[in-house]
Amino acid sequence: MGKYTALGYKATDYLRSTGSWEVGGSADSHMRYDRGLLVDASRGLDRNNWLYEAVINRACDYILGPTGFSLQAQSSIPSVNDKIEKLWHEWWKNPEAREIHPGKKMEEIVLRELMVVGDTLLLKLADGQMQHVEAERIGSNRMPAGEDDRGIRVEQGVRLDKRGRIVGFEITGADSGRGYPEHADTTTIEAEHAIYILNRVKRSSQTRGVPVLVSSMAIAHRLEDILTSEAISWQVLSRLALSVTTSEGGEPVRVTGSEDRTVAKIPDLDMKVMNVGMATAFFGDKGQEIKGIRQTRPAQNFEGAVKLFIRLFAIPVGLPLELILLDWGKLNYSSSRAVLLQAFIVFRAWQQLLIRSFYSRLYRWQVARWVAEGKLAWRSSILEHKWVVPSWPWVDEDKEVSAWAKKMDRGLATQTDALGALSQDRGEFLETRGQEILDAIQRAQEVEEGAAGLATAKELWPLLAGVDQGKTLQAVLAGGTPPKERKEDDDSDDK
Repeated sequence: MGKYTALGYKATDYLRSTGSWEVGGSADSHMRYDRGLLVDASRGLDRNNWLYEAVINRACDYILGPTGFSLQAQSSIPSVNDKIEKLWHEWWKNPEAREIHPGKKMEEIVLRELMVVGDTLLLKLADGQMQHVEAERIGSNRMPAGEDDRGIRVEQGVRLDKRGRIVGFEITGADSGRGYPEHADTTTIEAEHAIYILNRVKRSSQTRGVPVLVSSMAIAHRLEDILTSEAISWQVLSRLALSVTTSEGGEPVRVTGSEDRTVAKIPDLDMKVMNVGMATAFFGDKGQEIKGIRQTRPAQNFEGAVKLFIRLFAIPVGLPLELILLDWGKLNYSSSRAVLLQAFIVFRAWQQLLIRSFYSRLYRWQVARWVAEGKLAWRSSILEHKWVVPSWPWVDEDKEVSAWAKKMDRGLATQTDALGALSQDRGEFLETRGQEILDAIQRAQEVEEGAAGLATAKELWPLLAGVDQGKTLQAVLAGGTPPKERKEDDDSDDK
């Protein structure tokens, strides 16, 4: 057989020589053994590791934005849309069974759970509120039992039918202070009464989620250890500034503390060492030489190495180093924009995941309830809706505005696209803007009446409405050029 091995992939020779790479079996088969440990480690890092927590925090901040997602009902009747949005906003103030977290906080909790542990569960209660169930309470880590007489099997707390479809969940009770026991009694919840949210899955055979930073956990732990050791070294060296050497032999030295109490004896040094607050004093005898100890901390490439580790650590979440450290000093506009656009693609993917798995499922559930309660009349378009997702700050506002203007002028984008990039709904924007202009015209007329001929309403309303003062009204409405570039036309109009 040896002569045939050269016909295979050469990479396998290296892989076999560097360790075990055999990961056969389904995704579920691996998680039965490893998922509990991964979740525990991720919870601990999120609680205790500054880098791990900071990356998760920053990702959640960018994905959800300061205001969260905004609902836009899109049934065929505008008055019905207004009523649905009003009902939603009222429910969103207090949607959670414990009545502790408003909807905005539940958004953060759900997204954070997806990142830290991989999945989460919301129960749809009969009174219309939702109850959050943390991932550890979905079943246990014990091996799955075989199929029952209906062909239902349980995979890590998730009930699956013969096709692998989720039909229910086994929920354990929280055992305060001792975690969630593996063999605790469980309550079965049918899938129709729950919303199960899973982060981005890598394999079709995967039923449960894993932490999004699972491949970077070791870096977070080691980097924290390196930084802690480095900080301790700085602290020690900042207090140890002198060394004493002698060519003559002597008696062992007494090391005394601030209370003149012997702490230890150091052989071959005939001197006394005394702690004095934040310093260390050495008292040498005749013939001894005192030299300063060279401070070599941090190493010359220390900062670059730390930044490289942080950059590598955050790759699975799509966060660039600049967003984590808020340090843009070495990037120009083009580089900054390229980095941000790549990050925004990742954030947008997470936003779409939340829309599909969280927001829209909640919306359909609540609208169906309101129809059943008689608050809404059923119609074929009543479930149609849209979510306006958060946008992100521009690197250079003038250049971004110019870029959007060119896209719209050349038919490459619409006003809806441009406003959407600012997390604004076009319908609401035009309604508000139109009202502003009408109000500006009305107030300009009032000012004209009291100005005794000093100013006309035609001159005043653009100022009050915030319209570009360098353009005529016709140019503003037509998107034309400023008056100074159309002097002949303006003169002819005046005549």
